[in-house]
Amino acid sequence: MPAAMSQQPSLGEQAKAAIETMGSALLRHHSDPAAIDASRFTFELRVVLQRVFHLEAVGRLDAVLDLADAWATVLGMDLESEMFHVEQLGLDRIWSSEWVGLVRREFGSCGGSWFGEVIDSVRDAHASMGSADESLMGWGAVIDGDELRLVDEDDSDRKSGGVFYTPAPLVGYVLDRALDPAIEACGDDVDRLLELRVCDPACGCGYFLIAAGERISDRIESIIGQRRMSDVVRSCLLGGDLNPMTAEICRWSLWLLTDDERLSVEELRSRVSCADSLVDDVLADQFDVVVGNPPFLNQLGSGTARSTDRVKRLRERWLVGGATYTDEASAFFVLGLQLAKDGGRVCMVQPQSVIATRGGAHARERAVEMGWLESLWVSNEHVFWDASVYTCAPCVVVGSRGERVERYSGGAFVEHPDLVIDADEVRSLGTWSSIAAVTMGIPEVSFESDGVVGDVARATADFRDEYYGLAGCIVDDAEGREGIKLLTTGLVDLARCWWGEKSTRILKQRWESPRVDEGKLRGDARLARWVESRGVEKVVVATQTKVIEALVDPRGEFAAVTPMISVMSTDNFDVWKLGAAIGSPVCSMHAMRMFGGAAMHADALKMSARQVMELPMPIDERAWGEGAAVFERLHSLRRRQEQTPSDRCAATSPGGPGEEMEIAYSKAVIAFGVLMCDAYRVEGRKRDELMGWWLGRLGF
Repeated sequence: MPAAMSQQPSLGEQAKAAIETMGSALLRHHSDPAAIDASRFTFELRVVLQRVFHLEAVGRLDAVLDLADAWATVLGMDLESEMFHVEQLGLDRIWSSEWVGLVRREFGSCGGSWFGEVIDSVRDAHASMGSADESLMGWGAVIDGDELRLVDEDDSDRKSGGVFYTPAPLVGYVLDRALDPAIEACGDDVDRLLELRVCDPACGCGYFLIAAGERISDRIESIIGQRRMSDVVRSCLLGGDLNPMTAEICRWSLWLLTDDERLSVEELRSRVSCADSLVDDVLADQFDVVVGNPPFLNQLGSGTARSTDRVKRLRERWLVGGATYTDEASAFFVLGLQLAKDGGRVCMVQPQSVIATRGGAHARERAVEMGWLESLWVSNEHVFWDASVYTCAPCVVVGSRGERVERYSGGAFVEHPDLVIDADEVRSLGTWSSIAAVTMGIPEVSFESDGVVGDVARATADFRDEYYGLAGCIVDDAEGREGIKLLTTGLVDLARCWWGEKSTRILKQRWESPRVDEGKLRGDARLARWVESRGVEKVVVATQTKVIEALVDPRGEFAAVTPMISVMSTDNFDVWKLGAAIGSPVCSMHAMRMFGGAAMHADALKMSARQVMELPMPIDERAWGEGAAVFERLHSLRRRQEQTPSDRCAATSPGGPGEEMEIAYSKAVIAFGVLMCDAYRVEGRKRDELMGWWLGRLGF
């Protein structure tokens, strides 16, 4: 690629430059730029830019660029009365008709140059209006003399609002699941088609509403040869959005879609409200279809956490449960369930946390109480630009009961075999992880078991009090002095402990060989009791991992700090058999199927102590005993710590003792896995399938 092409500014960069250029040109004509509210000013310039995108979308931009006065004619309304938006500015705005005229003159005099560059980028990249405005939402405005500058801000509209625009393929998938069945049910009855009600309670720029309107209109056209888009917009589509800019973009997009100047601003505002759909009563209708991609607002983030008053209001409306960290997107999903009529479908893009976390429990419970989970899409890849969240899209038919759940995955919407399951079983599920398992590549292999870990052991997950209580009580000591050693997830692999050989972070500090200085605990009896209670034989379990990584601590040398789990056997049950069961391929598969989707990464496994207690125990005692013996041998097959650089080099060189140890460890892991599959009576091709998945996740 030529250097000039590789350095071509992005659409967002060009849109930013256009706003800055136009704003600065206007400020140079103003008598007192310092009196201008930079945020309001930039908001209006974004409106101008968005109208340019709208006009380009319908092929009318060139005429407007040549004739500035064509604005009022082409848009079908009075620019001076409609350009500014009461939702954003209120009644105290400083703008005047003279100022609006100045905007118009500047647009006419210089629009053909710098706006043309933006438009060329749009034409080349087929970019959307929403993506351009999304980039502008990431900037804050500063007026410096007579110059307007956009600067990056952590509390920008897009970041604080959880706003990420929905890719067209995902819009299409959601409407395939939710809207198409409703259209098909209408047959060739145009009146019934025009009676369909489609809602997006967090509509943003209107991607879902626009695409839904086009589908209904296409169906009408196939029947009578007329699209009737104006009628579809007036009667079928309803939305709301908290952001005035995106609500306005949605209205204009719908207006341009109809190409009907008789469709008034009042009608558009009755169809798309600028309001908070979760707490404002703006969506009182009952809908055939509720769709959307509501904002994802992490309640652990200071910029996106809800206020106490808002939590109270959401609970009063039964939109969230008692969990502290419920993502607000799930509240929109519950709202959709409330808005849908019997037989209506609700399909919304959600963070994957809705599948398995406590924060998503209320949404899952309401879904199975009110209807049937007809389908579930899960993506373990990022489908939104600049958003790290992993997503899913459940589709629920309200007031219905079924017997199959369709399952899809990834950006290509790969279809997997339907899950056959009855309504009572769905209601009994603590999470939807077992439904989503196949979409994550987890084998659906049956096995036999006899009891659960909780029958022979107790488990505990030490968390905040003990973890933060260790501050000032940790020393770096590899010399074997007294004091229990501290283990973190990063120091544990399957049957392997790296204490003293790898560094780790505890309390924001790097440690090489962390121990508890018991002499410093004398003033904290509670913490001292906790340390003493960990000095027993046990199994420690790492979380946020790809498989269950279990390590036996037969001499009670270690205390496991958050987020690890300690499992102590009861009635002197063999700790090696306990560790072998927990670390088996079957328990990793079972845990991912039952609890997957709750970790920080979509492909990782996070478990609670209670969930460890629910892991199944083997049924074949002979194979279990042999597997436990191999599991015990695995603990000795780790690379010894070398004392000098030359020793370490020799240990890791081809044919050296380190490589030989790794080969022996790998062979023992395979033997252990096979024996433990036998212990759960997983045999033949099913065993090969499970072992292939498990070894792959271990990195073999």
